[in-house]
Amino acid sequence: MAPSTPAKSKAAAGITADKVTTAATELTARSGLDGWSVRDLAAALTVYPTVIYHHVGDREAVLHAVVERVVAHMPCPPADLPWREWFTEFLWEGREVLRRYPGVARRLCLAGPTVPSALRIIDRGVVVLQRAGFGDQAVAVYTFLVGTAFLHVPLEDERSERVDERLAARDVFLAHGRGDDAPGLATVAAQLGGGGRSPEELTRTDELHYRSILELSLDGAAARLAHLRA
Repeated sequence: MAPSTPAKSKAAAGITADKVTTAATELTARSGLDGWSVRDLAAALTVYPTVIYHHVGDREAVLHAVVERVVAHMPCPPADLPWREWFTEFLWEGREVLRRYPGVARRLCLAGPTVPSALRIIDRGVVVLQRAGFGDQAVAVYTFLVGTAFLHVPLEDERSERVDERLAARDVFLAHGRGDDAPGLATVAAQLGGGGRSPEELTRTDELHYRSILELSLDGAAARLAHLRA
């Protein structure tokens, strides 16, 4: 049964921009950034959509507020940390935050990290790299490290909904990696063979994959730094 007009009017009296953003962030955690509409948000707050527009703006404005709220929960490690420790902490813990809010990482990668909290992180990360000796390559290295890592988060968001397809793909590797005529596939199959078939075990596989990507990216940046110092 739909809420009565008096009930909506009473709820609207206590609405603030912060409450709208909080409700939208909760919807994002449940349904993803693209999984709710302004009407859904208004229903969650028991108000008319016009109340959303009045306090925050259109859906684009609400999305911007949600992204800022999520990024504000991402770590911004101390500037005095060594550069590798700084990026390990930021990229590993940052992934955990982004994975709780499907769609946010994709928006950041496509639209650009322009919310205030992201700008603060970028500023500090570039300074950390400059102090480490990357010099005028600090921006390129920052973009490489963050882009390489966080571009995988949207893929994880989508893969989490495709468990059956992922298992079928893994079975292909297992089937083709049993003979001696495909040693490369046999190596892949050996690594995939130990994984389980539950969503939780696939999530663990994703974590290990992300960790490998992170370490390889940091190794690449360290090699570049050694070259610059030489």
